[in-house]
Parts: sequence; C-alpha cells; structure tokens
Amino acid sequence: MTPPAADSAALGAANAFLDSDLAASMLEASADCIKLLNLDGTLQYMNRPGVALMEVGDPASIYGKHYTVLWPEEHAGVICGALEKARSGEVARFSGDCPTARGTPKWWDVIVSPVAGPDGKPKMLLAVSRDITESKRAAEASALLAQEAAHRVKNFFAVVDGLIALAARRAPSDTQAFAGSLRARLAALGRTATYLGPLNYTEGDPRSLHGLLTELFAAYGETPGGQIDVRGEDAMVGRAGAASLALALHELATNAVKYGALSRPGGRVVLAIGREDDAVTLRWEERGGPAAPAPTRSGFGSTLIDNSVNTYLSGALERDWGDDGLAVRMRLSAEALAR
Repeated sequence: MTPPAADSAALGAANAFLDSDLAASMLEASADCIKLLNLDGTLQYMNRPGVALMEVGDPASIYGKHYTVLWPEEHAGVICGALEKARSGEVARFSGDCPTARGTPKWWDVIVSPVAGPDGKPKMLLAVSRDITESKRAAEASALLAQEAAHRVKNFFAVVDGLIALAARRAPSDTQAFAGSLRARLAALGRTATYLGPLNYTEGDPRSLHGLLTELFAAYGETPGGQIDVRGEDAMVGRAGAASLALALHELATNAVKYGALSRPGGRVVLAIGREDDAVTLRWEERGGPAAPAPTRSGFGSTLIDNSVNTYLSGALERDWGDDGLAVRMRLSAEALAR
C-alpha cells in the first residue's frame, strides 16, 4: 500500500517497524486512533482514522511534538507514567478526557505498548486510543438513574416507617414493642439502600463488604476498632446480597445490645471476614459479655437470620453459645452475596 503524500514523511520514520504494506494497511484500517511515538514520547505518526477522530486539520502540525501536548495538562503525570512503563517493556493503560483539535469533548481509553526492534528491545511506542465518549455518557446516565432509584427507595422506607409509627401510637404496649423492632429493621435496610444507591459505574468499582458494614454499624462507632470491630478480607456485595446480610447482622447487633457483649461497658464484637474458595466467611464473636445460654426455642429474629443466610445467601450458619458471649460463623456464597 502506498500512503498518501501527506502521511509519507511520518510513515517514513516508522518504516523500520512496519514490516510490510500489509502492516501499514492494518494501521490505516483500524477505527481507533493509532499513534507511533519515539521513546522520548514525541509523535511520529497518526493513522488517518485517528486524524479524523481527533479532528486534526494537518497531521504534520502535531508530528514531532510530545504526546502530552495533545492532552489537558492535568493528565500529564499519568501519561508520562504510561510512557515510562512502555519504555520498560510493559503495556500501560489509562483513560481520560481529551478534546479534539477543534475542541469537541471526548473521552478516550488508551493502551501504550512497546514496539521491539530486531534485538527485542523497545525502539518505539505504540499508543492506541479508543473513543469511549458514548459509553461514558451512558455510564453517567446510569449512575444518575441509580442515584434517583436509591433516593426513591429511601423515601419509601421513610413512608412505611411513618405509617408503622402512626399505627403503633394507638396499639397495645406489646404491639408497640413489635412496631419498634420492625422500624429498626426497616432502618437497617434503609442504610443499605443509601450505601448501594449511586454506584460508581464510570469506574466499575464494586461495592465492598467492608464499606457496607461500616455504614450498617455506624451507630456503634467507627470500624475497625469500634464496638463492632470489622477486620479481615473484603468482598464484592450487590443489592440483594446486601439486604439479606444487613438483616442478619442487624439482628445480631440488636441482640448484642439487649442481652450480649454490647450491653456491658467494655464489651465488644469482632467480626472477622475470610475467603474460602467460592465462599465468604464471617465470624461474629462477642467478647466481654455475659454468658450466652442456648435458647429453648427459636424466635423470630433467629428465624430471620437463618433464612437470610441459608436461603437468600446460599450459605450455612453455626452458633456457639459460650461463657463470654455468642459466636456465630457464617459461610456465604460469594456469588449470592454479589447479586
């Protein structure tokens, strides 16, 4: 393939690394913006689709300039780091916003790779930029919808809580106690809804189990080191998994305040998280509390915990009623927790 005259000089600098006309044709056929850089980061070549994407009038006007000049100044550190990594023989990747030469806003996903010479050492750098503007906008729209959904869910819990409180005012005392317990459970679910609402779709970061537990146990002091000390491994948690786990752990925390370690000064709970193959393990261990005799019957709270763990989280649960307080070991399906 014979390149157009406008591109001939630039391609000449890269000829040592383009083994054939087919290789040059492949660069020109790509829909991505492909650039060849010297090891010092100066631009030597940009393919024609890239010139169109970047809305560059005359490619010769940018040849010989450092790659960072094409980007907003705030990205210079990231770009220089990517170039250094590629010079060392590794592949680097980064993303960021960079307007075209005409000022059109765009977002790019960029991979910088070393181009080896006959001796196997990097002789030039290949930068492939993919236009992700539309997917970025879609992600921002999804995040906005998720935030709105979380707000509506929170309002729903508030309305239901108000209805229960209103009905309980004229109810017998035993009904009022049940209403108070139900409202506390709704409040726990409301906190998880707030945590899981505006997901960071643009970065793709999963919601962490540690983050959820910090939100859920905020009333007991900061973790780690608070009255409920969360430590150990972390895991991904989804909306359904968070709701089920929040109900189970809220019951344990409530019982610890009423009857267990958190009912005594200096009492505390250590919640240790581990990983076993495709499972997440949690060990709830109360310390400094009264002896925990095994109950003679299973109450509503215990049934709620069992159903949350065994049914909704595809897990298993063991209780140890000890002299220093209750210890509970849960083994949860990592897949179910992430749903």
